[in-house]
Parts: sequence; C-alpha cells; structure tokens
Amino acid sequence: MRYTSDHKRQTHERIVAEASRLFREEGYKGSSVDAVMQAAQLTPGGFYAHFEDKDALLAEVLESCILRQGRRLAADAPLAEGSFEDWIDYYLSTGHLNRPGSGCPLPSLTSEIARQPAKVRRAFTEAMRLRLAELSRAAPGDTEEIRSERAIATLASVMGAVTLARALDDPSLGDRILRTVRGAVLAQLGLPQETPQETPQIKPQIKPQEESAASGDLADGAGSQAGPARKKRKPSRRSPAATE
Repeated sequence: MRYTSDHKRQTHERIVAEASRLFREEGYKGSSVDAVMQAAQLTPGGFYAHFEDKDALLAEVLESCILRQGRRLAADAPLAEGSFEDWIDYYLSTGHLNRPGSGCPLPSLTSEIARQPAKVRRAFTEAMRLRLAELSRAAPGDTEEIRSERAIATLASVMGAVTLARALDDPSLGDRILRTVRGAVLAQLGLPQETPQETPQIKPQIKPQEESAASGDLADGAGSQAGPARKKRKPSRRSPAATE
C-alpha cells in the first residue's frame, strides 16, 4: 500500500513527539528505538525509513523541543512586561519539576549530549543559540549585552536547580533548592522577590496543546497558571543601574 507524503510527514512527527517525551522521561540511553516506535504505535522496522540512526532522531528532537520553545517565546514579541519573571517562576515550580516528559529537555538531556556525536552537539548548539537569543529579548537590562549575559546566567541557574532537585529522593530539599535559586536569580536581576506560596507536588494546569510531548511547552510557562502562586507584582523590564 502506497502512503501519501502527508501521511509520512505525520508519521515522522509522531515518532519525534514520542521520542521527545521518552528521552526526557527515561533519558536518551534509557530509551531504545523499539520503545520509541512502540510508543508511536508503529513497528520497529519502520524507523529507518525516517531516520539514519538513533542519533539523527535525537538531533531532530532537540531541534523540535528547543526551537519550538523559542518560537513560542517569540510569539509574544514584543514580550509582555514581566514575562521573564513569570518564566523563571514556572521553570522553578514543582509542576515543571515533576513533569519531565512534557517540560524543558535541558535538565534531562544536557549531560548526555556532551557525549554524543558531532551532529547531535551541533543541533543542540544551534538550538541553544536561538533559545538564548529569545530569552535575552525578555530579560531586564538597558543594553543588549547586559540582557544577553543575564539570559545565559538565568538559564544555567534554573536548569541546574531543576537537574539537582530531580536527582534527589528528598522532596523538601528539592523544594529548598528551587526556592533558593529563585531568590538568588531574582536578586541578581534586581527584580522583586515576593515569596511564592507553598505549593508542594503541584499539578500544572496544562492546556490541551501543551500536552504535546513534541513542544516541551512547560518550560515556556510565561503567563501560565501552573507555576507557584505568588503576589502580583508590578512588572519591571529595567532594573537598577547598580545591579548591572
């Protein structure tokens, strides 16, 4: 039976979507080609009609996750005032912490990517450049250089916090790490530090389109109600000169 090009595209996208979810939940090494194809409800033999090998699939997953996140963030352009703070709050929420399969791929995959072939690291690097560029547009600061540096420092800090918290078997210590890093990041940015209300083991309120494993939209939760509840603060894109 001949399939149309549209059918092949849809099948390809389904494989990428399921691989995206599995790689984030189980890790790249922990997710076999057979497991990916089973999750996509396809036979394993069909994999190589779409990808040269598993590394090629990982490269496409990275592009899909990170580039889609960048486009979601850019879709708000010019980004609403205060959206960078909202993104920080969501990234460091227990909702994002507890949902790796639909969250940012960085905490789950970065350590494995360093040991992958050049084509995978190249895809990751290009996707990361776009991600940082989009975040820098939302970061507070009076110059492009300041905003860029703050975007880099913030992403590295929040990603590290989530990575550490997920590795622990002590939820209270994990929560403390998230709270502490949140306070340190906001202080470094010169932003208000209202303490969010305690929301242990929160279940994020995910919109239907955000359930798609391919998009990784949970990490883009600017404006989402899934993050920790907090007092409403007056958004501030600019911060005091002393912090710059």
